[in-house]
Amino acid sequence: LISRVNTAHLAEETTYDLYFWLNDADNGKSSAVRRIQVTTKDMTPPVVTNVYQSKSDRTSAQITFTMSERADLFWVAVKAGETLLRPTVTGDVIDPTDLAAKIQVEAGGGNAAVVSSGRTTAAQADTNYTFTVNRLQEQGVYDLYYVAKDPAGNYSEAVKILENVMTSDATPPLVEVEFSRFNEGANGVINPWVDSDVTLVFNEIVRGTFKDGSMDRYDDFYTLYE
Repeated sequence: LISRVNTAHLAEETTYDLYFWLNDADNGKSSAVRRIQVTTKDMTPPVVTNVYQSKSDRTSAQITFTMSERADLFWVAVKAGETLLRPTVTGDVIDPTDLAAKIQVEAGGGNAAVVSSGRTTAAQADTNYTFTVNRLQEQGVYDLYYVAKDPAGNYSEAVKILENVMTSDATPPLVEVEFSRFNEGANGVINPWVDSDVTLVFNEIVRGTFKDGSMDRYDDFYTLYE
């Protein structure tokens, strides 16, 4: 039984022809040359190359992502600020790069903080795929934990989080304008100085939206409009 072949010059996920024969110790007799095919394993972890919220509804949110190769994306949604990767029963903290963290997300989270979970398959690389996160509350804000796994069993490098996934909100946000340097005039009128810093204070999380092809894409308000 030949258990291993020198693979220093072989490529991943490639099929090769292996020719071999048997020979007596004294070179007296040898077998016929035989050919078998061997295939090397995929050892490269998948990479989620892009993931963002592309749509929001009253009790759901649509997420769009692309992958570096064919792979499954496992995801778990929790309320914003909730911790999914809790310490183990022995008190050990789970790091996002730990195998335990990846298995936890693959299994659907496994604790009371989980609001929704699922799996979506990317059939090919560098292609947009979408999935819907359901069972969300109106005007809710969530964190989406996700990890990828390819057909060879390789996980992506770490569990990552898409923060501030939001459901639709029919109530307009309120905003106040604050100035770092100003004079207060009659009737409380604020007269800002020309060198004053201006701060917009919203009563809730806000984000900008822009068109990405035919899809709406949501982004951090400050980054989008700075």
